[in-house]
Amino acid sequence: MGPREPYAQAVSYRASPSAGGMKPRASSAARRRSSGIGVTMPGTLPNKPNDVRDCPLSALMERVLLCFVNQRARIAMSEEEIAGLLRDARKLQLGTINPDGTPHLVTMFYGLDDGRVTFWTYAKSQKARNIERDPRVSCLIETGDEYAQLRGVLVYGKARLIDDPAAVLEVGLDVTRRMTGMPVDGPEARAYVEHTARKRVAYLVEPARVVSWDHRKLGGDGSVPRISP
Repeated sequence: MGPREPYAQAVSYRASPSAGGMKPRASSAARRRSSGIGVTMPGTLPNKPNDVRDCPLSALMERVLLCFVNQRARIAMSEEEIAGLLRDARKLQLGTINPDGTPHLVTMFYGLDDGRVTFWTYAKSQKARNIERDPRVSCLIETGDEYAQLRGVLVYGKARLIDDPAAVLEVGLDVTRRMTGMPVDGPEARAYVEHTARKRVAYLVEPARVVSWDHRKLGGDGSVPRISP
């Protein structure tokens, strides 16, 4: 036998009854290479019909990402719109971090201090203990029942403790005023808030990042456009 060829290891021999001798047979790997089955070219999708496999993966992903980036930019709210939603809403979903790392979510009435979220709670509550250990919080304010009407603001930040009694009372008065929609300047209402404030602490959320969306800006039924390959 002469010098081995480059593909000699990909060739096996089998008996051929018709030929009465040995007949070279390509290995399964060699047969797949020759037929193109199971072979994936760089930048393509494996084992798909030719019309999809021939579409470069990087180009397809770029189109998908571009669509979502454009979609996100379309529905983002302006600073004035964010301030308006925070002003008009009354409740938020407050997220803190439990000792085991799981999220602790509660619904809270809130106030505003120069556009920043404030809230108060009992000093021995789970959320207060979580914030004492890790001040990172998230605040979700949202409205709308149908997809095309959804609006929301998600504030990521750190909750700064307010424990001065006079400052805690001011936060409590603002939260109560917004919660009830009624003035709390009368003696009875103020006395009630003062009594409640004795066992409470307050927090001001210093925002680190704000995400917003307004699906009304999509127009029509708010559906996401389809992407052609």
